[in-house]
Amino acid sequence: MRSLLNALPVKAIVERLREATGGALHEFWLDDVSIVDGHIIDASRITGLDK
Repeated sequence: MRSLLNALPVKAIVERLREATGGALHEFWLDDVSIVDGHIIDASRITGLDK
């Protein structure tokens, strides 16, 4: 498990989630809001744990 000091930037995590959910074998159960939806969530504005 990664420590907080070695945590990935939020932008990298969101990009990886987009990759993982974009595959043909992935079945996503819809919700009202998804963090990987670039039309709703601007990952560059998520500042992280220190805010």
